[in-house]
Amino acid sequence: MASPSRSSTLFLLSFDERGWMALALLAMLALRLGALWLVPAELFVDEAQYWVWSRELAAGYYSKPPLLAWIIRGGTAVCGAETEFCIRVAMPVLHTLAALAVYLVGKQLFDRRTGAWAAVVYATVPGVTASSFVLTTDVPLMLFWALSLWAWLRLERQPSPIWAVALGLCLGAGLMSKYAMLYFALCAAGYLLAIRKAPDRPRWPHLALAAAVALLVFSPNIWWNFENGFVTARHTGGNINWQDLSFEFGSLAVFFISQFAVFGPILFAAYLIGAGNLVMRPGKRARLFLLWFSLPVVLLLCGQALLSRAYANWAAVAYVGGALLVTELLLNRWPRIWRDASLGLHVFLAVAFSAVILLIDRGAITVPNALNPLIRLEGPRDAAAMVVEALDRSQYAALLSDGRWVSAEMLYYLRDRPELQLTWRPDEVPRDHFELTRPYQDHPVEPVLLVTNAARPGAITEHFETVEPLGGGAVGQTGTQQVWLFRLSGFTGRP
Repeated sequence: MASPSRSSTLFLLSFDERGWMALALLAMLALRLGALWLVPAELFVDEAQYWVWSRELAAGYYSKPPLLAWIIRGGTAVCGAETEFCIRVAMPVLHTLAALAVYLVGKQLFDRRTGAWAAVVYATVPGVTASSFVLTTDVPLMLFWALSLWAWLRLERQPSPIWAVALGLCLGAGLMSKYAMLYFALCAAGYLLAIRKAPDRPRWPHLALAAAVALLVFSPNIWWNFENGFVTARHTGGNINWQDLSFEFGSLAVFFISQFAVFGPILFAAYLIGAGNLVMRPGKRARLFLLWFSLPVVLLLCGQALLSRAYANWAAVAYVGGALLVTELLLNRWPRIWRDASLGLHVFLAVAFSAVILLIDRGAITVPNALNPLIRLEGPRDAAAMVVEALDRSQYAALLSDGRWVSAEMLYYLRDRPELQLTWRPDEVPRDHFELTRPYQDHPVEPVLLVTNAARPGAITEHFETVEPLGGGAVGQTGTQQVWLFRLSGFTGRP
């Protein structure tokens, strides 16, 4: 009979890269789910807005496609509650699925070993760690980007309508997650041009079928936009902000430097070196594939940052292929110390981030506001308690908010209250989802309790004959948010 120590050794030796990958991904998932459970941080305005969308299921919303709202609705249904944990729980799960998709791509392009390492690299990069704790449309987008890469490779190796349809379904689901999935078309065009002489390049009929399926999946959102005056397109155009073009070298520098934080300092440096070498000396087809499905996104957004602005997360999909490209580089062409140092740093940051937010939440440590990762999540519960106290003291026909920030948070934290909640719309053109769907001017009931971040909201109160200040002030432990209450009556008409 084998000794326990010998049995353990045999068990460990029998594990191949896939086994270790599975253990690593499960460990990261458990760490993130545990942190979400132990730190029920308040919802940020975007998160609260996404939750509101999940209660009002539709084919589209003011600023985003609908898939994230559908995911939240499903997650809370399975979880059985509307808590912050249940609302966010899908994020680390989706990232884990995306890591498995990265494994499939790596296995298809290289081998199981590279795929397994790439999956772990993806799961541990700082950007994935950060986005595992908050609701963001980037998370489902990255999953469907990775699945689209895998379906594309399957279509290359086994040309058939089945894989063309699979590619179209993944592309369509990505578009229903975030419009940044359109980058895939740019990347695909460059890749097809680069391999135009290859005999095994994807066939145009199959690509046309994939595009048709993607359009069919995406069509409900197109129709919703048509019915709502293409408000999402206008909002996206406002984010791009090409009205007054100029060269913003500072914005470019900030965006470029931020990518070292998103992808990791060693990984992003390795990516730049590897991509630069491939541009100068194109190598194997697999590396060329990963280059074309990542570098155009980075370059496009560097251009956007130069001309206007670009947020750090806008290039997130580039690092799906980027994780595979640098993993193959670090495994086969760089000294092992770089791979181990990068992975060790990222695992440390993931564990440290979970520990720090737990200690901050428990009051065990204090950090400056500029370094506090929970700072933007403080205040809504205290603000809601202040509003409940005012509602219980007097009768109101409705609760009136003066912007997306207040509207989203009050709708979530006062979700069990019976009062009608409306939003002030300063003109005929809505600026957010709440001005589009619940404008006060379409339901001018009285009296209303105005909840605002402004101590003197003259742009609203000047349209009422009676204005009674009810007090307010800083909310949350750090007092970074302020909430003020007013009783309004005698509405004089539309502004």
